[in-house]
Amino acid sequence: MHTFSVIPLALLTQPYFRADVPRYIPYATIGLIFTHEMLHAFDLTGIRYDGNGEPKEWFSPESRLRLEARLDCVARQYAATFSKKVSFKGANVDVQVKRSSNVPLTCHPVLSQFDWNVTRNEDMADISGLQIAYRAWSSLQEGDAADLRLPGLNLNTRQLFFLNAAQTYCSHLSPEDYIVLVEMDFHTPFPERVNGIMMNSPSFAEAYNCPIGSPMNPTRKCSTW
Repeated sequence: MHTFSVIPLALLTQPYFRADVPRYIPYATIGLIFTHEMLHAFDLTGIRYDGNGEPKEWFSPESRLRLEARLDCVARQYAATFSKKVSFKGANVDVQVKRSSNVPLTCHPVLSQFDWNVTRNEDMADISGLQIAYRAWSSLQEGDAADLRLPGLNLNTRQLFFLNAAQTYCSHLSPEDYIVLVEMDFHTPFPERVNGIMMNSPSFAEAYNCPIGSPMNPTRKCSTW
């Protein structure tokens, strides 16, 4: 059995690599997608296969335990943070997007409860992928090589990097689509996916001056990188 992450060739045909496009655009979009997929080699599925996709355990037991602890941080944080009401067929339905088995149920009716561990590999790749993409872009921002702002927007280049990264995974969903994603997908649904990525980025909080302890700058952040 082989396992591979796939990056469609069509992504490389889009106009992200033009010389007149600021580099925060390709680094925050294509860069984030590439780092996300590469990091799947280091999640709980990827560490069971070697570089050829053949079954092989290559993490030590100690390293696996440390990885599981960091992934558990993500699962617990998302379970404690993300719940919402969805207007569905004339009623407001409580939706706790995913539920960690370690978090007790409330007395309120909740739709689509299941383990946050379902999404934690994807969440890890999201969070750590953003950190790597941002670090790579930041290393290029010196002197005359620094990117320029976009005209008409009162945002600096760091803010524009995170804005473009957010748009990579941003989508508007109908209530029906949202509930289907909660039920069936192993990715965190929108907009929680974008918020989860950004709230675990110290660089995002610094760029947008988010106060410590605010929803987008929690005092405890999760990362595996």
